[in-house]
Amino acid sequence: MVNLIGCRLVIYLVCFPTLSVFGQNARLANQSRRAVTPIPAYTAEFKTVNVQTLANGTTITTETKEVRAHDSEGRDLFIMVHTSPGTGIEITTGNIDNPVDNTRIIWNSRDKKASVLSLPPQDQRHGCWASDSHHLTINYGGDAPPANAIARGDGTGSATVNADSPKLEQTHEDLGTTTIQGLEATGKRLTIVIQAGRMGNDNPITITRETWRAPGFPFILREIANDPRTGKRTRETTSLTIGEPELALFQPPEGYELVNEEMHQIACQQ
Repeated sequence: MVNLIGCRLVIYLVCFPTLSVFGQNARLANQSRRAVTPIPAYTAEFKTVNVQTLANGTTITTETKEVRAHDSEGRDLFIMVHTSPGTGIEITTGNIDNPVDNTRIIWNSRDKKASVLSLPPQDQRHGCWASDSHHLTINYGGDAPPANAIARGDGTGSATVNADSPKLEQTHEDLGTTTIQGLEATGKRLTIVIQAGRMGNDNPITITRETWRAPGFPFILREIANDPRTGKRTRETTSLTIGEPELALFQPPEGYELVNEEMHQIACQQ
């Protein structure tokens, strides 16, 4: 297992991408009313590779690695390592949700600081809240999300077209089952065709997204997305351990400056 505490990661968010949560606003809509589904305790590692092929045949490859963990007390860990193309410099961002002490911790390897956010009490979780530094903004079921709020990436991919549009041709295909990291996973493939002329394209554009899931787990075990406009994206679970993670995983990296912040209620943007 990698040394998460020292933040010496040579693996991977998610997640959740994928978007960084440090220095950005994060949105949790209707969190207080969200149904709670039991999730098994686990520790997992993921690797995402995106390959874009230019018209002259040149390829641009980017790589992201993630670590996720969940324990029986409801703690959640999300770490992302992005390698900067050309320089090879790794940038790490992290997020820990800890319902036991009612905190969220977010950090970033660029400034070696970890913000420890005290979340509002359960009976006050309504409307919109922001931290002192505005590193985090949460919408607990307000009428509208806070300004500039975004959701943390969870590895489910980002929408590049509106799949519900009646002008797009869609097909769904069952891919059967396979074993991924010891779990039986069920695969599905979505194919979307953008007809000629829809985007100024002189020929149809075919986009595919293949996903493999296992019942009871909150993440996709394998994803292969192919879009001629942006390239091929492959996200694979490289390691999965079912069972209680070490409690030390749910702490910020050693040597980081801890900054304690409170949450304050703000007006939701209309």
